Amino acid sequence: MIPLSIPNLGEAESEAVAQVVRDGWVSSAGPDVTRFEEEIAAYCGMRFGVATSSGTSALHLALQVAGVGHGDLVLAPNLTFVASVNAVSYRGAEPVLFDIDPATLQIDPALVQKYLEEETEFRQGKSYAKEGGQRIAALLPVHVMGYSPDLPRLVALARERGIPVVEDAAEALGSRYQEKHAGSHGLLSTLSFNGNKVLTTGGGGMVLTNDPQLAETARHLSTQAKSFSAEYIHDRVGYNYRLPNLNAALGRAQLVRIEPFLNQKREIHAFYTEALAGIPNLESIQFDPAEQAPNHWLHTIFHPETRQLEEVLNMFDIQTRKLWVPINRLPVYRDCRYIQVQDHSHTRYEHSLTLPSSTGITDAELQEVAERIRTFLNRT
Repeated sequence: MIPLSIPNLGEAESEAVAQVVRDGWVSSAGPDVTRFEEEIAAYCGMRFGVATSSGTSALHLALQVAGVGHGDLVLAPNLTFVASVNAVSYRGAEPVLFDIDPATLQIDPALVQKYLEEETEFRQGKSYAKEGGQRIAALLPVHVMGYSPDLPRLVALARERGIPVVEDAAEALGSRYQEKHAGSHGLLSTLSFNGNKVLTTGGGGMVLTNDPQLAETARHLSTQAKSFSAEYIHDRVGYNYRLPNLNAALGRAQLVRIEPFLNQKREIHAFYTEALAGIPNLESIQFDPAEQAPNHWLHTIFHPETRQLEEVLNMFDIQTRKLWVPINRLPVYRDCRYIQVQDHSHTRYEHSLTLPSSTGITDAELQEVAERIRTFLNRT
């Protein structure tokens, strides 16, 4: 099988994990966790990192320390992995969903601006929905597929309205927007190190921030809010969210290889772009190279026949997948407010297909994927 996206692991990773096993530091206590936090934060141009057991737990913590609470509203894209809005629900808040720019797949800032100007009011430094009176507690831009939304515009809109920006950069480690790393634009941001990401710890995530108090609060909550080291005294409701040292050691070994991984992702993107050029009605995600350098996490194409194409590729053991079902079409979120004009989220989802993009994919495998696609889509 040609897999969609699998880890690229080698001797360095094996030795790093073996050393942790030999030392006995396999749980959430251990020196590699702190070092991994420091190294990832430095790589992303941020002061503090708090390593967590998953990207979802990182986002939950980030929203909590940003002040999101019961009954609040959080502005989020309609086309994203469900974890983005699940973390909002964990806080007892409600997502307000926004359609995307169909060219980029990112949240449409024009829709956000229109909503803020027409449907909210600003008083005492905060924004509230005119209908219902709920506080707008956060703006949650997501770097969908490793590409970036218009962060300067979104951050400016939020700042004018007293709304914290919590940046979901789960898919975007190594991506840059206007020379700044993904995850370095908001008050807080989060990363994921799941097995399908550019860099993996097997499972894990991280909260990033430049605010020392927010970082300390997130770290405190991630360790069951234990306030006294000698006894089990806990001053708040905390969580078992700390990343194990075993995973951190794997992540540190992976971080050494991050630039080769990113180079390979760029080469995969360039190959597919050239190999699939000229196929009628086939599109891909658009970005301005003068503005951003994405990590090209998973190469994604759009065509009216991608459902049929997915079945054909599966017959040849080529693993692909569609984008996520839009959030407003999931049963649990179908009653959420959805701000849209043409529902680009649904159209892009229906026509989408992500292609094998592992950093260890071979040239022969890439050639086979491209040939199967061209043969099917050029059959008439």
